[in-house]
Amino acid sequence: MKKIYKIFLFLAFAFSMSSCERDILSTEPFDENGASKALFSVSPTKKVRFSKGNLQYCAASNSWRFAPHQYNFIGESNVNISPTYDGWIDLFGWGTSGWNSGAVAYQPYSTSTTNTDYWPASNPANDLTNNCANADWGIPNVIINGGKQAGMWRTLTKDEWLYLFNRPNRSASIFVESYCCGVIMLPDDFKIPDGVNLVFNQEGAGWANHVTYDDWLKLEKAGAILLPAGGYRAGTWMKTPTSYYDAYGGYWSSSHVDGRNEQAWGVHWSYDVYGTIMQLRSAGFSVRLVRDADL
Repeated sequence: MKKIYKIFLFLAFAFSMSSCERDILSTEPFDENGASKALFSVSPTKKVRFSKGNLQYCAASNSWRFAPHQYNFIGESNVNISPTYDGWIDLFGWGTSGWNSGAVAYQPYSTSTTNTDYWPASNPANDLTNNCANADWGIPNVIINGGKQAGMWRTLTKDEWLYLFNRPNRSASIFVESYCCGVIMLPDDFKIPDGVNLVFNQEGAGWANHVTYDDWLKLEKAGAILLPAGGYRAGTWMKTPTSYYDAYGGYWSSSHVDGRNEQAWGVHWSYDVYGTIMQLRSAGFSVRLVRDADL
């Protein structure tokens, strides 16, 4: 346990980027725009490509990028969130793309804990779609290692996340030794690499798969998408992993919760659970963008 505790203390800081000028790296399973070459079904008729890493933002330069590697997350440095911070953040309130829809809190660095401040166009029934599509982080923003054009990316809906999770043997919780805990999403044509064993688990199974970094590279090359448990922010308070059992991850969807004006849909995972969740809109969650396969 002591060894695991030290690993997670390291994780809280190891992937924080000290400035907005850090080099951007590329990985083989992704194309020149940072989109996965592998395809993932999100409905019976629609497929998407995942971005190469979680979305990150630097306020000082108003820059967006994807994390250099899939296992990267900012961690404790998210507490530095501000309009002038010159490092990267990766936990965002719902709909904080920087587009002024009429919401009170719409900037990526918004820290209001008043959930009604995050209503797109001041309407709790709006999703991050249609007339409010620009509130989706992937629609209005240029991502410097993601094609450098606005409109290339979007956030999954709640129903699309559910479809992904409900594909047989296509998602599993994982612990990549010395790097992170999280969930892997596997492409439609996935084949388990030689020498790697996977357990396709449901709730209550903990981090079912413990893999080495070399095994993770094999999984990534086979098309696996890793969604790291990057913590949770509330205002300027940050929950980061302090042990193997304390790791927590949450990712936004573009869907609001009917009848619950303070909440939007997301997905989350921890040691003993993963699936969809109704979350307060002011919560700082991770964002992983996708690109429609027909684009």
